[in-house]
Amino acid sequence: MLYMEIKLKLEESLNEFLERDKYLVLHDVHEQAITSKIACYLEKRVTSPIEGGWDVDVEYNRNGEAPKSLRSEGNVKPDIIVHRRGRNNIVKTGSNNLLVIEVKKDPSDLEKETDIRKVKAFMEESPFYYCYGAFVEIKTNPIEYKTNWFSRNKLENTL
Repeated sequence: MLYMEIKLKLEESLNEFLERDKYLVLHDVHEQAITSKIACYLEKRVTSPIEGGWDVDVEYNRNGEAPKSLRSEGNVKPDIIVHRRGRNNIVKTGSNNLLVIEVKKDPSDLEKETDIRKVKAFMEESPFYYCYGAFVEIKTNPIEYKTNWFSRNKLENTL
């Protein structure tokens, strides 16, 4: 799936979330409830795994039989991932880990920096090498979102 395709699918999912589930933001519901709804809307927009498509998971903490771990961050659970379960991108040209997403509601600068660092690590570290990453900031006043996008190709060009 190309960058513009997955970007559009996430943007549509975020818009649907704000349209249908604004209550969760207004009533200070936990981040996991928010990310699970966003993932539901995103899952509708990616093709079925049966048709060679993608799995969408929330707080996915496994790398095969082992805990999901980054050299730079330790054991981690990304908020939302679009991937093919049980497979990785052992080489950077692989296509099994498509998108890693971190979501924060009204984040502090430190929280934002920490989550962006985690997204980039998932894109740069073996065996994950996610193709794309997104940090989604949900603002509560007014209720809106802002997405910071990252592409592994762009990261590699700046290293």
